[in-house]
This record gives sequence, C-alpha cells and structure tokens, in this order.
Amino acid sequence: MSSRRSKPFSPGPIDSLILGDWELKETITSAMFVSDTMPKIREKNSNDSRIKITADSLVIPQAERYYKRYEGYNYQLKGTELELYFGLKKNRKKVDSLNIELLNFQEMVLSSEEYISSPLGFEVVKVNYLYQRVNTDFVDSIRQKLEGTWRTASNEPIDFRIDSFATLHLFKNKEMPDSLQNHLKLEFFPKNVGIGITYSYSVWSNYQTYSDGFFLSDTTVFIDYQRQLLYFPGEETAVYQFSFTDSDELVLTFVKTIISNE
Repeated sequence: MSSRRSKPFSPGPIDSLILGDWELKETITSAMFVSDTMPKIREKNSNDSRIKITADSLVIPQAERYYKRYEGYNYQLKGTELELYFGLKKNRKKVDSLNIELLNFQEMVLSSEEYISSPLGFEVVKVNYLYQRVNTDFVDSIRQKLEGTWRTASNEPIDFRIDSFATLHLFKNKEMPDSLQNHLKLEFFPKNVGIGITYSYSVWSNYQTYSDGFFLSDTTVFIDYQRQLLYFPGEETAVYQFSFTDSDELVLTFVKTIISNE
C-alpha cells in the first residue's frame, strides 16, 4: 500500500504564500491508500468559514466547524507540514498537523489523516480542505478576462515558454489571417476541481511540409494578482508579466524561467 500524500508545487516561498485570509470552499474525504476502494465524499461549504494566517498565528473563528474548541492557534512550518499549537510559552501544546498539498496565489489545499469507526474497527481516511484566498472584485475581474481563447500570428517566429524577451500581443476570440506564417493559440479554462485556471496552447507554421506544432493541455497556470504575473509550470516554469488593453488584447512580456529544482 502507498500513501496518498503528495508534494506541492509552490510558485513562491511557502512561508510568504500562506499568509493572508482564506475561505473554506470544499471538503473531500477519500481513502488514505491507493489500494483502498473507498469512494470520494465531497462536501461543499456553505458557511462563512475563514481562517486568517499571519506571520505569528493562525486565527480561526469560534464558528469554524472543524476546530470548535479553540479560537486561535500558533503554527510552525516544517517542510510541507503545518503544525498547529495552542497555548503560550510553557503551556504551548501541539494539537494537530496538516499537510500542505497545494499552495499558490489563489488556492490552498490542506490534508489530514482521520480515523473513522466501522463494524470492522477503524479506518484511516484522508481529508482534503480546499481553501480559496478571500476574493475581491479585482481578482474576479482578472480571471474573467483571462478565460477564453487568445490568438496571435506573425511572419516572424513566435517563441512561447522559452527564454525570450519578446512581448506577445494576443487577441481574444479573433481569427488570425492565414497569410501570416506563424501562429499561437492560448486558451484558459476554469479547473474541473478547485478554483484555479488551467491552460493549453499550440504553436504552428502554415508553410512547413511537416508538423512542428506543440500542444499542451489541462495544466494549471498560477496567477500572482498583485504583481500581475502568470506562471506556466513545467520542467521549466515560464513567468510572464501580463496586462490588458481596452480592445480585448492580452499583452505578455517574458520575465524569466524557473528551473524545477530551484
């Protein structure tokens, strides 16, 4: 049997990404081990369950259903483990430990191991808590603008996701002239599970006797809303500055490439 725990990809330092206000959106209970056949149980959260993580504490309202006994915690990060402590100084006690499954600018997934009783004894299950950073109209507007199909074309080569300091100008829901030789199509979709955005892209040339296009689909794009950066992850993660014009134009300016082991 193997554990269902996973290692998160974080587009920034965990100790700074985790700070802020988070709202619980969904709870998923599943088997702890891959070989188990327990079905997933999903529960959408309809209450206003929020946590506020600051540099020195984790504050949870009394009404938060999973930790009714306490109003607040201190925490300590050990790798991808979030250890929760209650009390001060000599009375400080560790009360729980959660694994950080996913953490980025907009979404956080924490998991814990829980024991449930059954006629045959106790079973171990994995509980995922899906949090969304407390939303703002600004964040909503960015995501709504991004979703859809963007295209550009040129007689010059189009470099995307590689070291290139060129600026790309893409147009939403607009076909490009066939007379232009090189084409790029970039699409953004809402995730099937969670609250993030996935993307796909293809690059091709009209005048090649063989196919040299590239297609990538269903991969999460990470968005830094404050600095207006898009992270396109892979073995090498491409980072672009983004902006919009008044004429439904998306402007991408290459910033850097992050190697996966950095």
